[in-house]
Amino acid sequence: MESTKCRKVGCCHLPRGIEFTGGTPYSARSAQRQEVEAALKSTSVFSSSDIAGIGLTLALFSLFVLTPVTQAETPNTAPHIEAIQVSSGSMYAHDTCSLVCQASDPDGEELVYSWSATGGELETMQAHARWTAPAASGQYALMVEVADGNGGSDAMVTIVEVLRNEAPVIDGLWTERDILLPGETTTLMCTAHDDDGHPLTYQWSCSAGRLESSTSQAAWTAPTAPGTYLATVCASDGYGGSRTESILINVLSPKPPTIHDLVVRPLLPEYSKESSQGFRLLRGPLCECEIECIASAEGKELLYNWSTTAGSIKGSGATVLFIPPAKPAEVVVSVTVTDPLNQSAYAEAFFKVFNREAYPVDNEVPGGCNCFRR
Repeated sequence: MESTKCRKVGCCHLPRGIEFTGGTPYSARSAQRQEVEAALKSTSVFSSSDIAGIGLTLALFSLFVLTPVTQAETPNTAPHIEAIQVSSGSMYAHDTCSLVCQASDPDGEELVYSWSATGGELETMQAHARWTAPAASGQYALMVEVADGNGGSDAMVTIVEVLRNEAPVIDGLWTERDILLPGETTTLMCTAHDDDGHPLTYQWSCSAGRLESSTSQAAWTAPTAPGTYLATVCASDGYGGSRTESILINVLSPKPPTIHDLVVRPLLPEYSKESSQGFRLLRGPLCECEIECIASAEGKELLYNWSTTAGSIKGSGATVLFIPPAKPAEVVVSVTVTDPLNQSAYAEAFFKVFNREAYPVDNEVPGGCNCFRR
C-alpha cells in the first residue's frame, strides 16, 4: 500500500494539509476533529513513530481545542451605609427616639441589618429602630451593621446624649383657709416650675380628711374630729425629678370658748379684802393684783383681751397684773376670750379702791380671793 507523506509538529506528526489551531472557536473545533479523523482513516500505512505522534496530537487537540472556555465570575461588592437618621440627638431619661439606616448594595442584593447600643433598650425592624434612653445621663453609642449575605458588610455608629434632669421647684403652697370647722372645705394651691421646661404633674395626699385633685389645685374637706392635719403635694416632671411640700391646716371645734373663773391674787393681802360686791383694796401701785382667767375651748388657741376702767393692766395672755389707780375709785377689770373662729366669751371683776389703813391679817383670804364677776 502506498504511504502518505506527513509534516512533523512538535513531537507528533499530523497528515499533510492538517494544521493545529489552538484559538479556533468551539463550533469550528468539532469540524476540525472530524477532518482529522477522516484523514487518519484514509491513511493505509503508519509507522510506529507515526502512531505515537498521532496519539499525542489527539490528546493535545482535546485539551486545547475541544475544552470549552469558562467565563470568569464577577467579584462581590460590599454594601455601603450612607447615613443613620436620628429623630433627636439629645434627650432625657426614658425618652425615645427613632433611627433609620440609609444603605445600598451595588449588586442589588438584599441587606440584613443588625443594631446594637451601649445602653438603653432597642426595638428593631430591619433598617428602622426605636431606642429608649436609660436613667443615667451621658453619651451612648448606637451602631448598625449591614450585610449582603455574600461576605460583604458595612457598619456605622451615631452618638446620642442623655441629658441630666433637674428636679422641679415648688414656688409656693398655701390654703384659702387654714382654720376650718369639721366638714368644711378649703382650696389648696401649689405653684411650681421646671428649669428644663418639662410639664409637671401633681399628686396630693393628706393625713386625714378628703382630697380631690389632679392639678396644681386641690379641694380638701376637713374630718369630723378637731385637730391639726397635714396636706402634702408632690410635683413631678416625668423624668425622675420631683419635689414635695406640706402645709398644716387646723380643724377646730364649733363650740365657743368658756371662761370658768377669774382668780385674783393680791401681792399685799393685808391691804385687800373680798366683799359681797367684789374686791376692796388700797389705792396705789403697792396694792397691785395678779388676775388669772381660767378658760377652755376644746384645744383651740385663745386670744385674751384685757381692759380696765381705771388704773392699768400690765402683761398679756391668761394672766395679767392689775395696778389700782392712785385715788379712790370703783374699777371694772374685764377680759374677752376669743377663739380662731372669732367666737368669744366675756368676764369681768369689780374692785373698790379706797384710802384706809391695812386690814387685819386674819381677814385675809389665803391664796387670794375670787372676786365678784358680773
